[in-house]
Amino acid sequence: MFVARDCYNSSGGSLNNNDPWLILPDFPISSAKNKFIAVGCDTYATFSGSTYVTGCLSSCGNISDVINGSCSGIGCCETSIPRDAYRYNISVTSYNNHVGIWEFNPCGYAFVAEDGFFSFSKDNLHELPFDMVPIVVDWLIPDQTCDDAKKNTTTYMCQENSICTDAENGKGYQCRCSEGFQGNPYLQNGCQDINECVISQPCVGDCTNLPGTYNCSCPEGSQGDGRNDGMGCTPIIHEKRFRSNDIMLGQGGQGTVYRGILPDNTVVAIKKAKILDRGHVEEFINELIILSQINHRNVVKLIGCCFETEETAGALSYLHFDASARILHRDIKSTNILLDQNYTAKVANFRTSRLVPLDRTQLTTLVQGTLGYLDPEYFHSSQMTEKSDVYSFGVVLGKLLTGLRALSFERAKNERNLSLDFSSAIKGERLFEIINLKVLNEGNPEKINEVFMLANRCLRVKGEDRPTMKEVAMELEGLMWVMDRHSWVNQSCDLEEAEHLLGERSSKCDGILKSNASGNDDSIRNQVPFEIESGR
Repeated sequence: MFVARDCYNSSGGSLNNNDPWLILPDFPISSAKNKFIAVGCDTYATFSGSTYVTGCLSSCGNISDVINGSCSGIGCCETSIPRDAYRYNISVTSYNNHVGIWEFNPCGYAFVAEDGFFSFSKDNLHELPFDMVPIVVDWLIPDQTCDDAKKNTTTYMCQENSICTDAENGKGYQCRCSEGFQGNPYLQNGCQDINECVISQPCVGDCTNLPGTYNCSCPEGSQGDGRNDGMGCTPIIHEKRFRSNDIMLGQGGQGTVYRGILPDNTVVAIKKAKILDRGHVEEFINELIILSQINHRNVVKLIGCCFETEETAGALSYLHFDASARILHRDIKSTNILLDQNYTAKVANFRTSRLVPLDRTQLTTLVQGTLGYLDPEYFHSSQMTEKSDVYSFGVVLGKLLTGLRALSFERAKNERNLSLDFSSAIKGERLFEIINLKVLNEGNPEKINEVFMLANRCLRVKGEDRPTMKEVAMELEGLMWVMDRHSWVNQSCDLEEAEHLLGERSSKCDGILKSNASGNDDSIRNQVPFEIESGR
């Protein structure tokens, strides 16, 4: 498009000027991709349409005041173009006919140009190097909105795999390819699927391209979401009893190092700790903590760990109280407690765990965990404490005693959440309804009842009313010691007699059905049930 000019001679007489204009019948001048620019040291210019007038002023008294590349009002000014501009007139004029600046700036100029086309310099004040400039207009289908256009499928322009949007500039609508597609939305089959697996490579694992999207997954033998911007994939380390000296790499004071191969054929060094006393446990855990915070090409990378103890409560007690830096697991659940062939419990998956400074009792974190196991106090306050792990462990105990899932939509609405149903059963003296019959048939009624009461204390809504993991571990260890030393304690409750307890209770199984939970158990009925789309 043409450039407007306003030129003078040395005495201030007008030499020539022109005021260009433009009319566009269908497409508006792009307000986002053009600028209105004026150049001169005694210049003001206007850009006007049928319903608007805009413009800018540029002045300077000396060439030394001017800065190359700057268009902020000294020698050059610019402003944006209004929306819905189908026509315009440009006018440029002078206040003092360029008297006093004529030697370096005899003319004033104004024009609409594509943003980025013009870069101002001092030489432009003497003469512009062009008479015409490019402008950008916005494409649209004129005179209709999307709602109007869709009523006539014959003339509607947006093809398959595209969406329609009302134009932000001008009167009409525009088409663009749907997310995950690219191409020309106005042509049949013009929007083609983007193969993100090849172009953007979003997955660290296996990538499956789908119409308009993609799916990441981890290969067999690893776990995670498989995404570069997510959790990625980490190998699943399966415990193996090493007996062959052929794969032993070395031995030390803390244990033995073996050469191992993961399911994805990754060669790894596996350190099997030699645990002699609590001090060795602490040294080994501290080594894991240090390795987990190091990322260097010459330092071994920690892929994962498995912490073994005689029982899960003992493992959590150690993490909370005996490690040099307290550790909150944050995702205690049955699937994160592994059993070997000897039924030895192994606490695994420290992905969401956090170190807690010794001078602090809680951490404020983004809520993470598994619904059904998640501490309601933590869920509502984002305040993570050691008692949050205690609550999750209480759910695990509840699962062991009842055989029920922590959260299941297959059960009645008031029984979906195990922790709610568990506490309600204790209060209503109806434990027989929820206890796993195998536990009832093989266990000792009195000791089962004690474990029920312990689980119920772990599930109290207020964290301050729950026991610590050390107290839980000591109580469970005490029960195990009694049962190991006195075989008569393991006398089971006869199933027929237990069934009879629904009517008149016998003294033998009375402990299963009649609890002492009527005291300070901090009723869990006030707990907010967790709602998800499907049960776990």
